[in-house]
Amino acid sequence: FYSIDLQEKVLGDTEWERKRVESGTSIIIPVPSPNSGLLAIGETSISYIKEGCDISAVSMTATSIVAYGMIDPDGSRFLIG
Repeated sequence: FYSIDLQEKVLGDTEWERKRVESGTSIIIPVPSPNSGLLAIGETSISYIKEGCDISAVSMTATSIVAYGMIDPDGSRFLIG
């Protein structure tokens, strides 16, 4: 994973440990505080990745996700389709 410093306009390494996610992952969704982390959307799974925690993942029938939206401002629920 990389970090983006918007003020300095540079791309850098993060302290995050690289974790294994589905090779077909095509969408990365940032999850805001207080939950923080990211959702990795693949063809057959959705994974929640948070620094210092194990990956939580759910399997699904192979599908093509084309849109998503955050339902709650704290990032506790997303609509994915």
